[in-house]
Amino acid sequence: SHLKLVGRQEELAAARAARLDLLLPEEPGFLEADPGEDTCTVSQGDIAAAVDIASAAKHFELRLEQFGPYRLDYTRPGRHLLLGGRRGHVAALDWQTKTLMCEINVMETVTDVAWLHAETMFAVAQRRWLYVYDNQGVELNCLKRFPGVLRMQFLPYHFLLATASETGFLQYLDVSVGKEVAATCTRGGRLAVMAQNPANAVVHLGHSNGTVTLWSPNVKEPLVRMLCHRGAIRALAVDRSGTYMATAGLDRKLQLFDLRTYRPLHALVLPQGAAHLDFSQRGLLAAACADVVQVRPSPSLPRKPYLCHRLPLPAHGLRFCPYEDVLGAGHGAGFTSLLVPGAGEANFDALENNPYRSRKQRQEWEVKALLEKIPAELITLDPTCLDRVDTASMEQKRQEKIQRLGFDPHAKAKFRPRRKAKGGSSAGSLLRRKRKVAHEEQRVRCGSSPPLTPKNLTPHPKKPHPSALGEAFAHLFLLPGRHPPERGAAGAAGEGERSHGGGGGPSPALGSRPLQEVAEVPAALPTPFPSRPAPLLNLSGIPEFPRFIARPGAEGGTRGAAGAGPSKGGSQVRPGLGLRGHQLPWWLKTTCGCSLVPLHQDWSFADY
Repeated sequence: SHLKLVGRQEELAAARAARLDLLLPEEPGFLEADPGEDTCTVSQGDIAAAVDIASAAKHFELRLEQFGPYRLDYTRPGRHLLLGGRRGHVAALDWQTKTLMCEINVMETVTDVAWLHAETMFAVAQRRWLYVYDNQGVELNCLKRFPGVLRMQFLPYHFLLATASETGFLQYLDVSVGKEVAATCTRGGRLAVMAQNPANAVVHLGHSNGTVTLWSPNVKEPLVRMLCHRGAIRALAVDRSGTYMATAGLDRKLQLFDLRTYRPLHALVLPQGAAHLDFSQRGLLAAACADVVQVRPSPSLPRKPYLCHRLPLPAHGLRFCPYEDVLGAGHGAGFTSLLVPGAGEANFDALENNPYRSRKQRQEWEVKALLEKIPAELITLDPTCLDRVDTASMEQKRQEKIQRLGFDPHAKAKFRPRRKAKGGSSAGSLLRRKRKVAHEEQRVRCGSSPPLTPKNLTPHPKKPHPSALGEAFAHLFLLPGRHPPERGAAGAAGEGERSHGGGGGPSPALGSRPLQEVAEVPAALPTPFPSRPAPLLNLSGIPEFPRFIARPGAEGGTRGAAGAGPSKGGSQVRPGLGLRGHQLPWWLKTTCGCSLVPLHQDWSFADY
């Protein structure tokens, strides 16, 4: 079954990961307290004094009291930091080397900042519209279709920038082409709480009525609606594996939910409600309660925190740095970088996120990421269901859409000849062009038909029923009681006599009567449809037949189709020819289902 297959794949992946442990030389850090001491009492100064010089340099504080409070964001490799002050101050820097990349003041309120796919571009949500800048502070684009944006989340594998506005709209921007992919009215009021699930790229929104909704750009309604708190949602975060979701509300509760069952696992009442939440790569949960930052391990959520630190002013942003044991906190007085042992992943994948990549490597990675971009249509709650697409239901949906609309919207449009000058658009010219295109389409359809195989050529055990018109033509040329002469001795002698005879003449059996008199069709013919009356053959509507009669060439000296000896006189009729020397009409040959001309080498067509 499918579950057994998934289980075997997980066991195989675990075995391969165990063999690759030799390639992971780094071990994650940890903080161990002395007996009788809690780790939450260890200050940042004590941690910086106990670690090496390179790690101690990662704990610093930026005093920016003029333009705060600050929002922040790290790049995916964790090398660069982006700061955005509410009073318009925006700065991008390499926080490890303390190198400033750009610093600008947009002279407008800044509500959120976010890096895009690389450290070369970032987005700033300003008071009116959404702006995109490069790493030198140059404005690249002003997106007026995204007004009043409050929160942003970038989906790296889809190249989508998800924005939540104060008017209740959730919008998606494809940064690879610069177009809006989807815009959805959530009907949930002001959207100031937003997070993304890194496992399936589903966006989580917190509302003022205590519910959390899950959204995809393909659906105009929420995928899941969860009632998490009795008050408004203040903060929201989803862990790296997409298994756990942490929420904080005005009821001062901190709850942890299992996204596999959408049920709460743990709940914790805090002295002050958490305003910001964030998960680290190794599962630590950071919560900013006013000016106090607490870090707890998940999913246990013990009452005593793992680490605790007090900020100068209440926090306004909280982010863990990828692949580093660093927690960044933005507040009203600036920015603070905290050391949290065991928070980041110790070993990184250089092909995915390399903090030490060069400019050339970044360019090559960017091209590869664009080629491997995942379409927005594939965002779903369960990404594993993408390999189980039901093609039959897709075809059924297509047929239902055709029936509902009354036409096929994906069908090829009917050919209409383009108007030409100087008589090129006459009625005859238009008709010829239409017929030419129709013949070409017919050839294409015939060429696309499956080739004949021995399986297709296997005869059916049951003999198919002849058509009524075929039976009629058979009675036309082989009437009851007027069969060709037997191929006996007399027939052989007659043939030898005819081979040296004179000119042709009318047959004594048929005489020179018109074809209408000869073709005495019986009243009832065998037909594959017993409920319908057998059709009568009416030859008066066929213009060729009234001027011809069918007669045996006893004295006509006409050569037969089987290649009999040389004729003594008269005109030769080639096999398969008749009707004034022209080939029989296609409808005559295909309708009867057999070779009609000549039916016998002693039979031919002659002018009446």
